Amino acid sequence: MTKPILLVKNITSLSEARYCAGMLVDFISFEFNPQSENHIESERFKEIKTWLSGIKVLGSFSQGNIDDLIEICNQHQLDGVILDKNQFFELSEEMNSEVKILEIEDIELQYQDFTKLNFLLLNNSFENNQNIGAYNIPVLVGYEYENVKKEIKGISGFGFLGSKEIQTGINQYDDLMDALDYIEEKYN
Repeated sequence: MTKPILLVKNITSLSEARYCAGMLVDFISFEFNPQSENHIESERFKEIKTWLSGIKVLGSFSQGNIDDLIEICNQHQLDGVILDKNQFFELSEEMNSEVKILEIEDIELQYQDFTKLNFLLLNNSFENNQNIGAYNIPVLVGYEYENVKKEIKGISGFGFLGSKEIQTGINQYDDLMDALDYIEEKYN
């Protein structure tokens, strides 16, 4: 596999977002559902986004309807979205974002038509006994940091979860750092 595609979901701080951009992560994602513990306020998101370049910025609105997600995508000029299963079934032409990623549990939607999507994000524990190629779409596996060392066949990359900022400028993203360092050493 060439350098894997990398996604870090639920970013809540500028320091983590900039770290990801510096480590050549392809996508970072922000959670806009106010009911989520990873929710980011619109003003805070705008502050963070102004400091970023060279990275695709995605959004999610977990457990919300597709209209909420479309509104957030348009309001914040996002490069793409992470959809949940229900949003995927409601997906229409109104969602004209560049990148669409469907987050699902392993094999729950194996025989669906995924042509409207760019990637599947499988959030489960993985070993090489699974038929990733059956999806006929690039697959990212998440969220265990140890996945990077498992040599999982047929995947395009990895998804990771961001961490909560303890106080301004202080994050505990040691596991993310270790995983990204491992990938950098292995693929460069």
